Amino acid sequence: MTLKAATELRLFDLFPASQQKLTESTTMAPDRLLRFLRALGELGVIQLDGNRYVLTKKSQYLRSDHPKTLVSASEEYGSDMLRRGGKLPAI
Repeated sequence: MTLKAATELRLFDLFPASQQKLTESTTMAPDRLLRFLRALGELGVIQLDGNRYVLTKKSQYLRSDHPKTLVSASEEYGSDMLRRGGKLPAI
């Protein structure tokens, strides 16, 4: 769900950026944004470089302007599709 939320916010398009710039761009409360950024860091899609957050190599594909963007995949797989799939009968 964290990746889905980040792609829906087009957050990956804002990097590299400081926490202050991200707070202004997203209008998220600073403390909530910090927790969200920490969660993205734990997933290995961003990292702190000095006072700026930057994308990691694997998260480049989550930018909407990347030629091989995976934004729609993260939104689809972050939806309730997986939950619905779990309700299918075993074959």
